[in-house]
Amino acid sequence: MSNNKPMPVATEISAPFWEGLKARRLLIQQCNACAQWLFYPRRHCPACLAPDPAWREVAGQASLYSYTLTRIATLPDFADEMPQALAVVELAEGVR
Repeated sequence: MSNNKPMPVATEISAPFWEGLKARRLLIQQCNACAQWLFYPRRHCPACLAPDPAWREVAGQASLYSYTLTRIATLPDFADEMPQALAVVELAEGVR
């Protein structure tokens, strides 16, 4: 197994999401103005453009939206993990 696999890099905007995962908590943003749930992390609500959405913990209830099994490694470092299962889930809050 390769130790050179790329890892996500936390940005100023996404850091609370990654820190939550490290603490075994699923945090996503919710707009304080219109209550719209947001994912991926952003500075403004895409629905009403209000700034500074809040980070809130969610239970993680989700449905499988789509998936695929890859037979060719997405990067050479993943060749030892074939096939790869890639999935999109939709959280109960409505974000994918």
